[in-house]
Amino acid sequence: MTDSVTITSGDYTTDSVTLTSGDYTTDSVTLTSGDYTTDSVTLTSGDYKTDSVTLTSGDYKTDSMTALDTTDDIESQAAILYLLSLVIKRVPVAVLRSKFAEVSKKFLDLLAANVDGGSTALVKSLLLSLAGVLRVQDQASWSNTSVQRVYSGLLTFITHKKPKIRKAAQQGVCLVLRGSLFMTQADPPSYHPAAQLTAKYCIQQIEKCGGTGEALDTLHTLALLKDILAQFPLNSMKSCCETILRMMTLSNVMVTSCGMQTLYGMFVNKPKPSNLSAELNAQLITAMYDYQPSENDVQPMRAWLAVMEKGHLNLTRLDEKLCISHLPRLFSSTMTCLLSDKSDITSAAAKTMKDVLKECVTPVADSVKHLVDTAPSGSATPIHKMVKAVESGLSYQFHSVWGLVLQIYTVFFEVLGKQCPKLFKKSLQSIVDLRDSSRFAYKAELDHAIGCAVRYMGPRQVLEAVPLNITGDNDDYNFPRSWMIPVIRENVCNTELGFFTSYFLPLAAKFRQRALEATQTDNIVVGKSYETLQHQMWALLPGFCNKPTDLVQSFKGIAKILGTAINDHSNLRMEVMSSLRKIINHSMTEEESKTEVAKFAKNFLPILFNIFTAESDNTKDPVKLAVLETIKCYLQIADMNLVSTFCDKCTEKLEEENITPSKRHSLLDIAITELPYIDDKRIKQLYSIACSYLQSLDKTLQKKSYRILEEICSGNSAGCKTFISQNLSDIQSTLLTSLSSSSSSSKAVSCINTVKSQHLYCHSVYLPTLPF
Repeated sequence: MTDSVTITSGDYTTDSVTLTSGDYTTDSVTLTSGDYTTDSVTLTSGDYKTDSVTLTSGDYKTDSMTALDTTDDIESQAAILYLLSLVIKRVPVAVLRSKFAEVSKKFLDLLAANVDGGSTALVKSLLLSLAGVLRVQDQASWSNTSVQRVYSGLLTFITHKKPKIRKAAQQGVCLVLRGSLFMTQADPPSYHPAAQLTAKYCIQQIEKCGGTGEALDTLHTLALLKDILAQFPLNSMKSCCETILRMMTLSNVMVTSCGMQTLYGMFVNKPKPSNLSAELNAQLITAMYDYQPSENDVQPMRAWLAVMEKGHLNLTRLDEKLCISHLPRLFSSTMTCLLSDKSDITSAAAKTMKDVLKECVTPVADSVKHLVDTAPSGSATPIHKMVKAVESGLSYQFHSVWGLVLQIYTVFFEVLGKQCPKLFKKSLQSIVDLRDSSRFAYKAELDHAIGCAVRYMGPRQVLEAVPLNITGDNDDYNFPRSWMIPVIRENVCNTELGFFTSYFLPLAAKFRQRALEATQTDNIVVGKSYETLQHQMWALLPGFCNKPTDLVQSFKGIAKILGTAINDHSNLRMEVMSSLRKIINHSMTEEESKTEVAKFAKNFLPILFNIFTAESDNTKDPVKLAVLETIKCYLQIADMNLVSTFCDKCTEKLEEENITPSKRHSLLDIAITELPYIDDKRIKQLYSIACSYLQSLDKTLQKKSYRILEEICSGNSAGCKTFISQNLSDIQSTLLTSLSSSSSSSKAVSCINTVKSQHLYCHSVYLPTLPF
């Protein structure tokens, strides 16, 4: 490309320019300009031809600089600079560094000539180009006054009266401080060398303008600090924060609001500990209490709460222990916000406390437990003070926001319920008492809070604090706390199975006795009440069997009771079998638990077999299906020899001639469940029995027989594989023979397909004979 550039201009307006480029040759560049906007420049490119020479960003940069020297037309300069601002980030770093003095001087001269912003687009492109050049300078070069002077030129535009120029300058400053090459590479310095210069300039701008009147320069400077304050070194950050706080004392609403936003942005950007120490963070939090707005001033209060929340979240990142020590005052101040008449403020206050609990207390829950456990009797730790502050929200003064207070307690239970259950004893009593108060409007929130207490503290701790007050002796027949039983049922898990045995089983027995006594004395209502309570006690069992924490220690103490309940009490079978399945499934995750539960297979399986094979007219009885599911579950952990023994008994009964069809069907179902756990010898016996039923007129018997064959053919156990390898030919022959005469042809086809899919080498022999 030659040094000459021909510029052909169309109509220019003060608002916009449209650039259309034709063919670029090595001889000339023709730019045709239309309307030019201050917002953007649209480039429409044709073919770029350089006689097989590819133009680089460096070429564009060189030619653009040359073009700037050869034209005085502002619109043309703006067009060239816009193009330059786009390509400058692709110019080789070495070029920008070697040409820094020349390029920066040209840019500064143009800025000086257009300082009033006559052409917004030109100044905007100049600022971004200048930032692009500064961004690539190495760390050592920033000690040169020439580089600092160029950067100072960029800083002077951060408060410019034109928004787009001001925004470009602030964007450029952020690009330099956060995006310089040496700041984005491995092991960057704690802060940019220009950070102190930036902080000093910002402080000067704020102090010069102050916080009176419109204070526009102060507002613009604070807007920049929101994005870059976290990048300042410790001393500069401290000075800036002190300046911001001083400005906030001047009672200028806009300055105070922007000051809050700046501090919020600093905390959100998570400064390095070397830039913002834990001590300075804590000092800022303490200072912010002097700026707490009125409880009914919505926007300022929400902003203050947001700053305080992020300030504590950042402090816990720097020093968890120091953060905990500051939380009581935050909770005390935030609780007063719940007395506001404005729902926006009460919701924001509750959210702040919940978020702080989750983010600041959860990570140190174990340390808090140690602190609470080792505290001298009567002394108040920070956590005690926080609980006391929230507990004040249960008084009638807070009745309009009890729902929010209960939400805070819900998070408290979630965060510290397991570690510090004793801490909430008084609170639980107050919460439960609230439910009985006149026209209490937050029963759903209260039930949820108690449910969380049950889930995280455990039912033992909750019931020690707030007993059911139902003993079976001299009870209030209104049973005022019976509402707790379904709450416990829905939330109990991962707790002590032994507590059910020691607490709820005796109650269930007592309630059953009272129900019988009341029925005998014709006291029907009381009898029904106690009968319902008995069922409610047993309905708690599945939850206690959901990941019990003491399974090895407690199962032997309840196993016999569960077996008796399954065998003798048909109305309890569903709950008990569901519980047993949960126990078995959980035991498979730990070998010790699995061994303990497996010991009782010899007791439970016969009971389940007897119930399942009992005569029943309803083949789809949900209880019977649950029994079979429980059998399948227990067989997974039962001893193989024991299963073999049961299989032998099942086979013996199947070979009897005088058993009823329904019992034979049930025995076949049991045989199917045992197939994965028996050897090939016993599989052969079942196979023979199943084959003898394939021609039976009993369609159900046929289907179950095919099911046995299908399970054998698809089985992955050693017994199944051995049997198949030894009897494949016979199986194929049997299936094909039965296909034509079987009334369950679809089952036969399904079984054949299983054989085909599992044993592909038989396809070529038998596939042609299949009727599909």
